[in-house]
Amino acid sequence: MYNLADRRHRGFIDAQDFEIIKRVSLVFAKADFEYFDVTGKGRVTQREFIATPSQFFAVFDKKNACRVTVDDIRQATAPPTPSPTSRHGGGRGGALLR
Repeated sequence: MYNLADRRHRGFIDAQDFEIIKRVSLVFAKADFEYFDVTGKGRVTQREFIATPSQFFAVFDKKNACRVTVDDIRQATAPPTPSPTSRHGGGRGGALLR
């Protein structure tokens, strides 16, 4: 994707080039260029782009498999299941309020 965005082969991309990545990949559709431009120079090299951790993978790749499946997304977005003790005042001496 980076090479596609660096269509002028300058060795870096800018915010305008980054829009290509956003259009091509749903993973980056809502990404901000500034997240990758950690130096604030208005440009991102390929090395910087690759080294910047992906928020998408941080949220959904809990198994560190370097891939995200539909099941991974479902598990990450599913509401938490209540534990048996949380239904009765927290268990272990939790007083019930009346």
